[in-house]
Amino acid sequence: MLSTTHRTTLALAETARAGVNCSAKRRLLQSNTKSPTDLSALLETYSELQPRPIPLSTLFSFNNPTSASDPRSYVRSEIPRRLASVIRNFDKLPYICGMNPFIARVHSLYKSSFHQLSTVPEIRNQRGNEEHAAHLEALVQMHSNEIPTLSKG
Repeated sequence: MLSTTHRTTLALAETARAGVNCSAKRRLLQSNTKSPTDLSALLETYSELQPRPIPLSTLFSFNNPTSASDPRSYVRSEIPRRLASVIRNFDKLPYICGMNPFIARVHSLYKSSFHQLSTVPEIRNQRGNEEHAAHLEALVQMHSNEIPTLSKG
């Protein structure tokens, strides 16, 4: 069963695909995040972890159903690590850059995505895998306009 945040993310992706302005839904999504202190502690935990490189042979093994490698656990643990690193880099920007509304919007979107992905429970079955894949797709749709937004800032 999808959480409220995941349902909101999926609805946001659907409106984004339809070309509808989704700033109200984005605000709703951002309001579902934890308190800043909880998010800061979570960010601190993940930013201390180094991203794990993945060899090409491991990527190929993900396609093999008899492989011991589990791509779901890799994705579940690796994406939040990398998002935490990006968020920390945003936090290191000079104050005036961080106050730019375009930069702040992208920073907020990264924090929202980080929170959602870092609190995903373990995927135990095919249905959970499908829901998580749909959630990841919705997040990709939400982030699809980042480069033009950053270029405005």
